Amino acid sequence: HEVALQLQRENKNNLDRMFMVDGSYCYTKVRVLVYQERFEAAGKEDLYHAEKLFHYARSFDPNLYHDEIIEKLMALPTINEKVDHTASLIKGKFPDIDRDHVVWSALSFVNLTHAGGKYDPSVKFHGDVFMMTASERDWISGNDSDDYGQQAQCDGKVEVNVTNGNHVSIWEGESGSAIANGITSFFCKA
Repeated sequence: HEVALQLQRENKNNLDRMFMVDGSYCYTKVRVLVYQERFEAAGKEDLYHAEKLFHYARSFDPNLYHDEIIEKLMALPTINEKVDHTASLIKGKFPDIDRDHVVWSALSFVNLTHAGGKYDPSVKFHGDVFMMTASERDWISGNDSDDYGQQAQCDGKVEVNVTNGNHVSIWEGESGSAIANGITSFFCKA
């Protein structure tokens, strides 16, 4: 969202369309605040970081077993060791991936999700938003509107298309193709 707002400012509002996949800053903020409240209020900040890193790793390997990974991450005393273990998991699945990049991106994910819990845009997006959302939604995202609250953050129309899968699996197979086709057709209309 913020990148689109910055591009609009720099290009004198020449950007009038935004494409989003299964989420928005509103979705991220609500999710982060739920987890922050659950873990940090209970004095479990290490568990909060472990959960973030698990979800980051799961975006590379949706077959990771939650409890096993959380247990391993919790046994590590520092965030850097947790990040390093997460990078090892991803490197094990994708041996050709650059480890330094994975470490950097995992730590960035932890920091950006933390910032996402505090983010409020300064202005509305001036244009239309096209969203592809997953058909399977958990209890947190299920409480949001179909557009994850995005209509309140733009002055154009919000079009929502639902594709099969969950927040991770929509990037694969037919759903991934549907996302690519949606992006192509959305920007070809411009």
